[in-house]
Amino acid sequence: MTVVSSSNQSSLCLRDSIPKQHRAKVCSEHPQLKNLISTQYTGEEFNPIYYTNDFFVWKIYPNSEKVFQVGHMLTYQPVCLLGKYGYIASGGLAGQFDYWSPTLKHKHLELGPYYNNGIEVHKRNSDHQPEALISTNDRSVKVVDLASGILTRNLRLPVNMNHASVSNDGRYMVCVGDSPDLFFYEITRSGDYILRHTTQANTKDSSICTSISQNNEMFACASQDSSLSVFDVRYMKFPMLTKTTSRSQPDGSVRSCHFTPPNAGPLDLLLYTEGTKLSHLLDLRTNRDVELVLPNEDDSPYSVSQGICGSCFADDGSSVYVASATHLYEWNIDKKSRKSFPSYAFA
Repeated sequence: MTVVSSSNQSSLCLRDSIPKQHRAKVCSEHPQLKNLISTQYTGEEFNPIYYTNDFFVWKIYPNSEKVFQVGHMLTYQPVCLLGKYGYIASGGLAGQFDYWSPTLKHKHLELGPYYNNGIEVHKRNSDHQPEALISTNDRSVKVVDLASGILTRNLRLPVNMNHASVSNDGRYMVCVGDSPDLFFYEITRSGDYILRHTTQANTKDSSICTSISQNNEMFACASQDSSLSVFDVRYMKFPMLTKTTSRSQPDGSVRSCHFTPPNAGPLDLLLYTEGTKLSHLLDLRTNRDVELVLPNEDDSPYSVSQGICGSCFADDGSSVYVASATHLYEWNIDKKSRKSFPSYAFA
């Protein structure tokens, strides 16, 4: 089923249609890779939002507007960023991979001369130790043990890879690259990756980003040709739902997508962003979405600041964040109303 995005604002999703603004300059060094903000549970009263700017990684606390530098100056300008399981990781255009442990111990790896396009972090079911999956332009997904900093696996694929996601139960991984193909891997108890299925998103272009739902039953794929494909893991031959933005690429290209995080509760939402100005919060109970529109920040109708550099949910699902080059925008979600809604059923 293909659905054209709707701008209907009558939804249980949002408390307000106008976002809060936080001053944060997010630097994007690649025209397609836009996963440059992230958050995670830190045990603090308020969790920070991580972002990249120039040769640095920063974190901002939206409740107080306080900003802190993470680690030292890098040797490159990051093109991907992730905070997960206490780790903060970034990747560069020449194979650089940096990460900070929960104790802020820093490690730098050189994984080859090719772009590191995307990062995922998960904990192995075999020993509950963290490892990173780095999607690269040498047609591989590289697996790095974060405790030791050792490259343990190099999964070879037929195209340059852009992004990978691991299910919350650690049992499977999906990854995408410069083709319509999605590669579905089983992760065994011993930590091996076994390719089980190859399917295709509803696109003829490259796929940029992936995400897996809270309950591990759905996964989504963002594509460069302005489409978002959502799959049911029990039937992967075709997408169960396709959303198409109203604009052609590059403005309408879908650059990032995120299901609500595990700590959020049963909200049944999926956030996805376009290349400029527009993001969407998809209600998976009705298949309708709400447009999140970046405000005009100057008098130009095509402000440079309206390019979208990244997006994420708050760790508890109470807010969504979308970054431009000059600001971090925050929309609050009406979690109480979402949780009182009957169990979702796809239309």
